[in-house]
Amino acid sequence: MATITCGTGSGNFPQPGDPDLNNSILNAAPAFGGIDVTWTYPELLPEAVAHVRLYRSTNADPATAVLLRRVSGELYHDTLDPLKGVTYYYWIKIVSVNGTIGDLIGPASAVARPTIEQTIEMLSGQINDSHLAQSLRDNIQRIDLVNTRLDGEVADRVAQYEGVLGTLNAYQADVEGTATLLADEVSRLDTADTAQINQINILGARAEDNEAMLLDEQRLRADADQAMGEDLRILSASMGIESQVFFQPAAPIPSNPGDRWIDTDNGNAPKFWSGSEWVTDPEITGTVYRQTEPPTNPVAGDVWFDSDDGDKAYQFLDGVWEPLSIYDGNLISAAVQNHNNTRIGYCMIDGAPSPDIGSQAVCKANGGTWLVQQALADAVKGIQITDSDGDSASVEERMVSYKNDIGQLLSEYTVKVQTDTNGNKIVGGFGLTADGATVEAGFDVDRFWVGKLGNKRFPFIIDANTNEVFMDEAAIRHLTFTKLRDEAGNFMVVNGKLKAKYIEAGDLISQSTVTVGPTTGKTFAFNVDGSYKLLAKRTSETGKGGVVYDEDGISVYDEAGTLRVKIGKLL
Repeated sequence: MATITCGTGSGNFPQPGDPDLNNSILNAAPAFGGIDVTWTYPELLPEAVAHVRLYRSTNADPATAVLLRRVSGELYHDTLDPLKGVTYYYWIKIVSVNGTIGDLIGPASAVARPTIEQTIEMLSGQINDSHLAQSLRDNIQRIDLVNTRLDGEVADRVAQYEGVLGTLNAYQADVEGTATLLADEVSRLDTADTAQINQINILGARAEDNEAMLLDEQRLRADADQAMGEDLRILSASMGIESQVFFQPAAPIPSNPGDRWIDTDNGNAPKFWSGSEWVTDPEITGTVYRQTEPPTNPVAGDVWFDSDDGDKAYQFLDGVWEPLSIYDGNLISAAVQNHNNTRIGYCMIDGAPSPDIGSQAVCKANGGTWLVQQALADAVKGIQITDSDGDSASVEERMVSYKNDIGQLLSEYTVKVQTDTNGNKIVGGFGLTADGATVEAGFDVDRFWVGKLGNKRFPFIIDANTNEVFMDEAAIRHLTFTKLRDEAGNFMVVNGKLKAKYIEAGDLISQSTVTVGPTTGKTFAFNVDGSYKLLAKRTSETGKGGVVYDEDGISVYDEAGTLRVKIGKLL
């Protein structure tokens, strides 16, 4: 029933020209740092809406709703603390220009979204903890050169590779300095609980310290723990760089890291060329002799250069002069590897599969979890070079699919590049992963760009070292930010607020209070509910005079803040 006040003709009942005040659609949605509350205006006579009363509560009961503020327009951003995770409920009442107040509409509810800064930090943490990040973070393992790998391969399988072992030993023992190697063998190993078949093919060519080899190996095995198939192919080429030994009083000019200088002017003190300077020799710790006959009364660690036999080096160990290989320098090498694995049953360590571990016992000893009836497919292709300084550069491509120890299916594709210079490893790359719920792509790089080579300006550049994104031109439908600079670097927007000097408009429409003057005392303020406040020219810092217009009428105050004129509601 409408409320009627005698003598005024006023009351909260529909007036001529009022719009429909009760059919608005109210919505609340999470927004950065708060909640966006929106509503629709009446389709007919929307211009007859004076303002909207917005109510809020942490309870869905409308009896708990408290007036939050009067709003002009169809949107209000409620700034909140998103870390509290509180659900807020909202209601509105639409007020017409005639003063008619509509019914309570609502509730609509939402939980505040973290701020932009909090969101970036949260997403960055999730990325750093992801499977893809760990895969990109791991260093690329060195590719064993074929001849180095064969030592271990053959030694581990002497019974299986007897023919290969004999051929390889003859190749390595060739005294002429030039040799070729051709080995091809298939072996079977059948026991009570294991069936295994291996095939190995080796090609090699050597001339002095230069060598090229090809290893091609296939292995199939089925036992109580797993069924597996492995295919490995390594192609390598290497060149040995012979170190030099200088016997002289002044520092010589070295050729390669590993060269040695015996300082004859300083008691034959041994020095080692690190690649950048002469340092104390890490291998020669005893007294150094250079003479035609073995020194008398040597002690363990002493070194003798036989000047009568091309300065061959010997070291006194266990009472005997043993040959010392100090002329073997660094190896320049290049290698290409393809390594494919399929397994039913495998080991998980720290959330990642370890294809090199082939039994439950070894897996457990390394702190892993053995997955019995799960499948793994892993394919790795890599290339690597090393230089005469012992530094290396590598590229690795990997594809892997598996089910982890918490029952999650994962597929991952990564490409990584790495350089290792003076012990300083730099690794980066990109990857793509799917985990059954999301597909993620990431780049672990210092700089990322998109553009056409040769153009003066690239349209998109990310500098990870400065956390900056550069775009030449952009068309953005929705944009949220906290700070905005002009071309000269001056802030136009700070904490989401546009500085007044950048406003140039024929008509200014605002959905919040418009004020002019310092925050300690505004010259005037226009509020969204139609009220305003004009301050008179002050004669002191504490002056309070001015004019206020609100729903009670017009009030005029003197400088002391005393009401002098009142037009409208007097009580």
